[in-house]
Amino acid sequence: MKVIVCVPKGENIMRDRIDGENIDEIKKLLLYKKIVEVHIIDQMSGTMTLDDGTVLRIVSNEGCGGCGSGWYMLEELNKCDNAITDVELVYDKRGYDEVIQIFVIAEDRRVKVIDVYGDEGNGYYGRGFEIYIEKP
Repeated sequence: MKVIVCVPKGENIMRDRIDGENIDEIKKLLLYKKIVEVHIIDQMSGTMTLDDGTVLRIVSNEGCGGCGSGWYMLEELNKCDNAITDVELVYDKRGYDEVIQIFVIAEDRRVKVIDVYGDEGNGYYGRGFEIYIEKP
């Protein structure tokens, strides 16, 4: 079956997806909003709902089909009941795995809202996660 996608002239078909390590775009999404609902679907994906109705679908990178390179898992998603005033991207290690975390600052509290971990391996298969944006 052939699928045809029609995109209005001047529109970018990728406009509703951002890289999970693009802190500037993540700040644009989250600043001055609240995360009112979270749902982990499986070890690779989950959703976060903002107070304006926007749904953020978090999808971990799928790596090589024959080895562990590039596979990242979604460990944690958390709500934030107060208006977000800053966003931080943090890299860490957990054993052999790289950890990528998004923290938000709200009411002088630092809250971890996204935590993914995995192994970049040889670097060919990607890393981290992507955020798909679904506006109400």
